[in-house]
Amino acid sequence: KKTADFTGLAGIGVTPRGPDTGYDIYVFIAKRKRMLPNELIHEMYELTEIWQPSIFGFEDVGFQRAYQYPIQLLRPRYSREIPFQLVKWPGKASKEARIKSMQPYFASGQIILVGDLVDLHLELTTFPHGEHDDILDALAYAIYLAFPEGQVFVEPPPPPNEWQWEGEPNASRCVMRSDAVLDWVEKR
Repeated sequence: KKTADFTGLAGIGVTPRGPDTGYDIYVFIAKRKRMLPNELIHEMYELTEIWQPSIFGFEDVGFQRAYQYPIQLLRPRYSREIPFQLVKWPGKASKEARIKSMQPYFASGQIILVGDLVDLHLELTTFPHGEHDDILDALAYAIYLAFPEGQVFVEPPPPPNEWQWEGEPNASRCVMRSDAVLDWVEKR
């Protein structure tokens, strides 16, 4: 293999909706890149400088575990430490099952896409038959890391309709609500 596999990066922010009504999940970083390990570590430090995340999650598999030492080794070059945690999905869920686990959050309007997240839009609209699903998998892990016990309140899904955008798709803030995401699970 002459090139690195794609790495999916997803950054979320979580805010309460109100007393006993759950949370809104704002997606503000959604990237898919081919990166060598040192490039990924540099990207993580850069994102840490800009966004100051409370945690950076890494899928807990052998190859990713190997990042722990280089992250610590490069630490003196940067002004902030990466808050790093390995994340293991419960059970033996496939990537497709992890991604499908987000369907209730999309259906209830709890996932809010912020900005021009073109690659994420493409993955959402072509899943599970699209060429890539790296960002979707990273997003599923980010949500799991934020809510490991699944304590995100999920409202009943909205009535059936097609994609509806509040604002233009390229606006600085657009909200995607759809039963088309329900179709991901049921029809594809």
